[in-house]
Amino acid sequence: MCLEYSKNKIKRYNRQVLPALLHGIENLTITARDARRVTAAEMKYMRKTEGYTGTDCKTNTEIATELNISPVLDKILGYRRNWIRRVNRMPRHRLPRIMIIKKIHTERHKKPEETVEETSGCVRLERVHKWPNSMMMTVMVVVVVVVVVVVVVVVVVVVVMMMMMMMMMMMMMN
Repeated sequence: MCLEYSKNKIKRYNRQVLPALLHGIENLTITARDARRVTAAEMKYMRKTEGYTGTDCKTNTEIATELNISPVLDKILGYRRNWIRRVNRMPRHRLPRIMIIKKIHTERHKKPEETVEETSGCVRLERVHKWPNSMMMTVMVVVVVVVVVVVVVVVVVVVVMMMMMMMMMMMMMN
């Protein structure tokens, strides 16, 4: 396959696909099944980019080193580590920091002043998806969606009622 074509596809992958894939992934649950599926999809794209088929005797790591890319799962773990560092730098009154410290305090009976890094024995990166702030965000989104739907329905009903009243008044005038 043309070398320039491969370079362009890798550039597009790094500039468009990866940022879209990694946006907001710090708190998502990634199970072993999801990890396998993400890796398979990534390598399927990379094999096509490099011009290999499934019957070629090339491993995924060989193809990744040829294309000079790192696996998406490594990038996801890096995002999670950066997120934990960012939360540690937040002031103590910020919600993500409060939720993490409360979780640590209830799990291990540690002092609430400790940072996540000081209590690294009780907070694993794999458990980011179980932290309360991700559930709270989900609940908040659901509540906002429900409120918006109710408001739209009420507005539609009011508009229909007004139109019916106007039609009845027009009929009475005739």
